[in-house]
Amino acid sequence: MSTFDEQEPRNDLRALPDDTDPSPDEGVEQLEREAAATRAELGETVDALAAKLDVKRRAKHGADEQKARVQHAVANVRRSATDREGKPLPQVWATAGAAVLAVGLPVLVRLVRSRGRRLHRYRGYRL
Repeated sequence: MSTFDEQEPRNDLRALPDDTDPSPDEGVEQLEREAAATRAELGETVDALAAKLDVKRRAKHGADEQKARVQHAVANVRRSATDREGKPLPQVWATAGAAVLAVGLPVLVRLVRSRGRRLHRYRGYRL
């Protein structure tokens, strides 16, 4: 068994040969550059975290993007629904009329039937 004193000394990794030993000024400058780079990275990280935590700004940004998408879609529909002079195409009138009929007719029928039932209840009639 060998004791600590009897062991062979290990090569010290921190010790460099004299020809590659940086001067004290170069070592300090290198440390300052590394510190500046670390500060810049840390600043970017803090800014990114702050942006993620700013819910109000993120919501406004999302609303602005959605608004732009809707405006683009409206412009496309308007462009495809009008002729070169800006007048609606006949297909648009037909589609609008069909939509009004499809929504309005069931509402009108239900309104008339409900009124008829109310009147007949008071008179004693049944439909």
